[in-house]
Amino acid sequence: MKPLVLTITKSESDRGVITQAALSHGCRVSAAGSASDALSLHKTDSPSLIFCDAELAEGGGALRVLSEAFCGSGACIILLFPPAISQGLLRALRPWVQDFLATPVLREAATAKIRNALRMTALEHAVGAPLFERTSRVVRLTPAGRRFLVEAQRILKLAASATLVAN
Repeated sequence: MKPLVLTITKSESDRGVITQAALSHGCRVSAAGSASDALSLHKTDSPSLIFCDAELAEGGGALRVLSEAFCGSGACIILLFPPAISQGLLRALRPWVQDFLATPVLREAATAKIRNALRMTALEHAVGAPLFERTSRVVRLTPAGRRFLVEAQRILKLAASATLVAN
């Protein structure tokens, strides 16, 4: 099944840019007007990536609920924030998000965020194990991810050595 990208924003232009970027990567796209709408829309279908407007974050309460509902299944929450947002509010919202994206959203920036999240998810699906632990503060390797990294690095060294021998 194609990955689902969820946008929670009132901005039609930001939603449009994110939608175009997601569709160009073969994703399904859904939009919600609030965190509670998002939860009711996606009880059976968890998004891989959530773009949430800081203005709809309800002081962090909505982000906490989204994080608890979706991050355990591998979703990444990206906070959309305006240039004039206070640093205090950003610090208050930080515990519930994995990344930030300034508004108005630029297509290149949205595309990069989507591409990175999808690559991580695709790698986990290909390997058949969770390789990344997505917490509200960081994304880090799981024990399986660390074992996978060691083997991948070993294989890359062998491939480089084989290339030298062949030449």
